Amino acid sequence: MSNKVFLFLFTVLSTCSQADQHSLAHIMRDAREHDAGYLSSKATFQSKKISAQKDMRAMLPTVDLSSKLINKYGDTQTNLESKFSVSVPVYNPKSQLKAKSGHLSMENILLSERAFEQNYTLDVARAYFDLLSKHALLNAANIEEAQYQKNYEQVVEMYENGLKSNIDVLSAQTNLNLSTVSNLEAKSAFNHARSTLEKMINQPITELQSTDTQNEIQLPLLEQSDIVDLAQSNNLALKISQNNLRQAQNTYNQSTTDFLPSLNLITEAKFADGKFWDEDAYTSNVYLNFSVNLFNKGNDQLSLKSSGKAHEAASLSLKNNAYDLTLNTQKAHADIASAQARLQATQTANETAKLRLEATYEQHKMGEESELDLFHAINQASLARRNYINAQHTLVIKHLEMLQILGELSEPSIDEISHQLTKTVYLDANGHPSSASDLAANFLPPYAQDSAD
Repeated sequence: MSNKVFLFLFTVLSTCSQADQHSLAHIMRDAREHDAGYLSSKATFQSKKISAQKDMRAMLPTVDLSSKLINKYGDTQTNLESKFSVSVPVYNPKSQLKAKSGHLSMENILLSERAFEQNYTLDVARAYFDLLSKHALLNAANIEEAQYQKNYEQVVEMYENGLKSNIDVLSAQTNLNLSTVSNLEAKSAFNHARSTLEKMINQPITELQSTDTQNEIQLPLLEQSDIVDLAQSNNLALKISQNNLRQAQNTYNQSTTDFLPSLNLITEAKFADGKFWDEDAYTSNVYLNFSVNLFNKGNDQLSLKSSGKAHEAASLSLKNNAYDLTLNTQKAHADIASAQARLQATQTANETAKLRLEATYEQHKMGEESELDLFHAINQASLARRNYINAQHTLVIKHLEMLQILGELSEPSIDEISHQLTKTVYLDANGHPSSASDLAANFLPPYAQDSAD
């Protein structure tokens, strides 16, 4: 008994593990590990952090060790002179503001990196659901081509029996040709979407997890009154704009320090012939280095004027971005409401199309409906199911876009959605349908599928 239980648990876990390999969450993790574009951007962020750290250390002491060989004219001996110096900023407003600029730059880099992560998450999710949508479109194109192929064959047969004219044959041939072109376009779009996602994860994709038409996907509700305030507080793009204004102010302050003096404490020790251990061989000095900029060809005034204009531009940009954020947040909320309404409408249409297909199939078995009528009902059921699936995908994407605006798009939010994608879609198991019975089996309920086979 225990062995059977163990075998059952092993089978369940293995199935779950295989499904997880093709889930949205797993694709997302694979993309972060293998996408060259993502890894390149992450390396760029690391480089920028290092540069910011250099500016953050502007007020730290500097230590130098230098050596030179001295050979005076007429001397036969070459002397080695070494100098060890330590410089400590005592009063250096420009260096102080440079260090502050480094801290602001680091803050901006971290915000930009978080924003990039969220944008990338949204890009992968869009590519994932776009592939599923293109796959559904390809299935619909297959069904449509099969329908027009059957129609063309019936028209040709009726033409040979004198029941249809040559114009009818040409019309049926035209519809078939157009459906073939649509099928080729659908295949091209599907292959492009597949290649896009495969490039991100650097491996082939044979199946994905999609929404199940039998289970409506559940997403948390968001109140519009709270959304705008949350966006104004948490939106990363707005935080970057706010930080840009602080950086512009700091740059302006740096420009004003070009007119101020600087004072450094310098300690030097010189050693003759490299004799660091001989007290008689070295001399030491401690002095204050005072520096002031008296005239720099007017460049300091131009720098001040330029940084003032940059500060004004950053201030106006922040105001504009805050206003745009409010509009975008309201539109995103309206888009979610529209997507929810479309989901309900397509769900009803999908159920109606399935009932109509069941009725048509039963009438077809009794000879009351032609095979062409059955093809038409199948086509409508396919279109209705595709629209319903696409409506589910659209709602998910709109939800993720709202989370991005709120600065809350993260791995847990992806996992929450990924767990609800329970239907496995096999991307390569889409052969051209050969008969109405083969097609009907994809849409009829289980009790009717036996009759269709």
